[in-house]
Amino acid sequence: MQEIFNKKIEGHKTVYVFVDASNIWAAQKSNGKLLDYKKIQKKLKEIFNPKKLEIFYYSAYPADGTRNYDLDGRHKFFTFLKKGLGFKVIKKQLKRIRTENEIGEEGIKEKGDMDVEISIDIMSNINNYDTAVLFSGDSDF
Repeated sequence: MQEIFNKKIEGHKTVYVFVDASNIWAAQKSNGKLLDYKKIQKKLKEIFNPKKLEIFYYSAYPADGTRNYDLDGRHKFFTFLKKGLGFKVIKKQLKRIRTENEIGEEGIKEKGDMDVEISIDIMSNINNYDTAVLFSGDSDF
């Protein structure tokens, strides 16, 4: 992986980057390391040297009142990505789906399903970029 980040790939006028944040977040939590999106943006500019770099950040978030902690930090992070780094932030509330296990116990499962939105945006913008980069840990892609 390191060798990919040490290469320079010239000739890409417009690069669109699609970040599947929910799946990236799960990987970050399991590894105990957080991504520095400012450094990633800088590295992408170094690698591709594009005339235009657009980064789309897709995230699903919990509904108010469904967590015993404050979600304000997450919304501040979205603002930082938009205003501080110029990302396009696409977000939606997690779907809450009632479930029942094999012994009849009820529960709630939350789904973001941002992969559908990302796929649609990749295809609907296909004529707007020369290169697309996808950050995801989702095997659906």
